[in-house]
Amino acid sequence: MLTPEAKVDIRGADLHLGIGSDELVKSSTHLRVGIDLNSGELFNISYSSDWLEIMEWNAVHNSIKFTAAIQGSMFTGIPRIDKNLALLFSC
Repeated sequence: MLTPEAKVDIRGADLHLGIGSDELVKSSTHLRVGIDLNSGELFNISYSSDWLEIMEWNAVHNSIKFTAAIQGSMFTGIPRIDKNLALLFSC
């Protein structure tokens, strides 16, 4: 929202995710995950369009594959890492 001083004041944020075979995020079937405005972290629970808790976020079996796929190698520019390893993870 805009304050009387014409400054942006963010009051809430969330991430919308498509589910199933949806090719686009649909308001009738999407998942929503809240974003903590102080830390920028995602909330632990997402909600369906029916306000049901159906998916939990965790970091038990996370990987860098997705991040490397969309951003490039996570190891470039680190001298102690073997260049071949950096290339392997940048694919």
